[in-house]
Amino acid sequence: MTAPPVDAVRALECALSLCRQELAESRGRAQGLALAEAVFTHAANPLAVLDRHYDFLRVNDAYARCCGKPVEAFAGRNHFEMFPSDARLVFDDVVQNKPASTTFTRALIFPDQPERGVSYWDWTLVPVLDADGEVDALVLSQVDVTEREAGADALRQSEARYRRQAAELELIYRTAPVGLCVLDTQLRYVHINEHLAEFDRLPVEEHLGKTIRETLPDTAARVEPLLRRVLETGEPVLDLEGRGETEPGVWRHWNSQYWPLKSADGRVYGINVVVEEITERRRLEETRQREQAFRSLAENSSDIISRFDRELRRIYVNPAIEAILDRPRETLIGKTHHDLGLPEALAAALDRPLAMVFETAQPLAAEAVVPTPKGERYLEARIVPEFDASGAVETVLAITRDLTERKRAEEALQASERKYRALVENLYEGVWLLDTEADTTFVNARLAELLGYPATEMLGRSVFSFMDPEQVEAMRGNLLRSAAGTRAEYDFEFRCKSGEPIWTRVAATPIVDEGGRYQGTLIALIDITERIRSAEALHRREQEFAALVERSPDIIARVDASLRLRYVNPAIERLTGRPRDWFIGKTPGERELSPEEARLREATLRAVFESGEERIVEQRNPSLNGERIFQTRLVPEFGPAGKVESVLVVERDIDDLKRAQEALEELTLLDPLTGVANRRFLERFVGREWMREARQRLPIAAVMVDIDHFKDYNDHYGHAQGDACLRTVSQTLRGALHRPADILVRYGGEEFIVLLPESDLAAAREIAERLRQAVEALALPHPTSPIGDRVTISLGVAAVQAHEGEFDQLLIAADAALYRAKKKGRNRVEASGAPAADAARPP
Repeated sequence: MTAPPVDAVRALECALSLCRQELAESRGRAQGLALAEAVFTHAANPLAVLDRHYDFLRVNDAYARCCGKPVEAFAGRNHFEMFPSDARLVFDDVVQNKPASTTFTRALIFPDQPERGVSYWDWTLVPVLDADGEVDALVLSQVDVTEREAGADALRQSEARYRRQAAELELIYRTAPVGLCVLDTQLRYVHINEHLAEFDRLPVEEHLGKTIRETLPDTAARVEPLLRRVLETGEPVLDLEGRGETEPGVWRHWNSQYWPLKSADGRVYGINVVVEEITERRRLEETRQREQAFRSLAENSSDIISRFDRELRRIYVNPAIEAILDRPRETLIGKTHHDLGLPEALAAALDRPLAMVFETAQPLAAEAVVPTPKGERYLEARIVPEFDASGAVETVLAITRDLTERKRAEEALQASERKYRALVENLYEGVWLLDTEADTTFVNARLAELLGYPATEMLGRSVFSFMDPEQVEAMRGNLLRSAAGTRAEYDFEFRCKSGEPIWTRVAATPIVDEGGRYQGTLIALIDITERIRSAEALHRREQEFAALVERSPDIIARVDASLRLRYVNPAIERLTGRPRDWFIGKTPGERELSPEEARLREATLRAVFESGEERIVEQRNPSLNGERIFQTRLVPEFGPAGKVESVLVVERDIDDLKRAQEALEELTLLDPLTGVANRRFLERFVGREWMREARQRLPIAAVMVDIDHFKDYNDHYGHAQGDACLRTVSQTLRGALHRPADILVRYGGEEFIVLLPESDLAAAREIAERLRQAVEALALPHPTSPIGDRVTISLGVAAVQAHEGEFDQLLIAADAALYRAKKKGRNRVEASGAPAADAARPP
């Protein structure tokens, strides 16, 4: 037998090689198509593919859920017949000009989900070109950006509120019965009202642009350190009482408050100063003490309770008024309605019923609309006389209730009705309201559009006039069921004005009154005339979505029941530097993972296979730049029998985000000047260390530290040297703490707190003395100190069993001990008794 020619053998070998290659490529395509199908099905965002005529070729579950329809309802349907809108202009532009992608924002209302209201979506169109470069299909992706749009709307509302508040603030400055001013960071006057200017005995214009030291040299030395502390710490200084002789023989008392003005990022850009004269309040102190029993009841009332004397001055008011006027109630005591700066007519109207009760000795009720910082409030008052021992009316008591919310609820109901009508008019569904005789009482614009009639032409006509005669009996039966109280859904054919038939899906709901009596039928319908199916383009759709997976920056993989990788996209190569084929067929334990990480991944995969439930976890992946943290989503994929056959794994790199979060958290706990812990650290301390001490029933101590006469040091050397002194003292204090658990916190200005876990009072006092000696040994020159020639510190020590007290009590006790140390000459350590005994620091 003769051997075949050599050329024939080679040709046969080439044919066999090509067959093997084609078989391998076919298997690869099948795997890619399966993965594309899984990604398309499980994508969280709505996705759809349309042909060049905008007929739906495919939608995913998310798209169907978003539209409130089943997936099959889209097959073959035209996008703009289902959802008419001017977006068609954008679609036409994409088909004509073929950009790589186009994104635009749409406002949508879902008729079958009215509770969602208006939502906003970013639509992205990606054209798919054929071999001739023409658009063969469009990929439509939607992302819900309602929260973003809501944020923009909130910003607009915030700007409107800001303008309104600015006008209100200007009114408050002009009419406030207290002195008000705003200082910048250089302690220059930016704004001041007439009341405070008169109090300073200088015109308003002589304040503006000048510092406190220029306008009030006698007062500056006392208030400047407090104002600068507000600028440095961002904390207010409240209730500073003062006394002065404003005229010969006339002494006036006042209360000052310094409030930091902060920008959105927390930066202090100025100080709001409130100065209130309290001379009259002092005169009323004894009277208020006699009324303590009355207050115990009134203080907890949600109603506003006020007492007025015969001069119509308010001599008592309970805390409920603060929620209405947004100001401390103390600012109202001793003042008439005229003193509060109310409009003359309003003040007179409020005084009239009070005066009448004094005259008639009879109770009465009154109502008033009162402007407040939060807007107008509707108030209702019950005013009763209070008699003295002789039977004469000595005072009157007014119990006032805020009716604003009830009034607003009534107004909101009316507004809601208007919104409801606007919503109905703009629904995608047609809305048809019929009375008991099946006559039309209301149609929305959509229904009129569907049937081709003006809405006014449909009103009053019977529903039976919009259908063929043979359809009348069927509709009559449907309405009878509605009259019987049955809600029904059915398909029905109506006749348009043009004579064309229109098939609709009808949802009919009976309308009943409060007694349950039938009042008519509400019909909501949608056009379902165009139901065209198409089985074309499945292969093209799978190719399109396979391409999406291959270009994804996320790692997308499929794992089989043996925990081996069956597919992974090219993103794994960019992360590890290895070809993705290296990973195929390997379990987590056979990859470059630590034993612990491999064990956790295998356990998570098994849990998904066993439970059939999706999971989201954080995992660590080795990369060319070291380990990185990924957020991993594991989605079970079910076979025909309902069993999990594989798991789709989507991994997203979140390492940079995690590191940024950790770094930011650490920075917020340190004082930028001294590098020690700041006041925010105390919150973490209480939440962790204090609770641990309490659970273990251990003692804990605190040392309050204050640099002696630091203001004089600052005035002598300047703030730069003052900051250097603070850094040196803080480093010395920290160096004198020998235990890792002991913590130094900058409490504000020149004050520090040392937290000593597991330390009783005796141990804490020894440590405090060591701190005092360490600072004194620095021998930092302090030529203006009245107690020595060097920088020294005063220390207050307190201790408590953590499970028997509160952290705030401990700080109060330590602060009281510090106060005693200062009173006894400074540069010394004073220990506290029980925290409760030191709860009130002397003024």
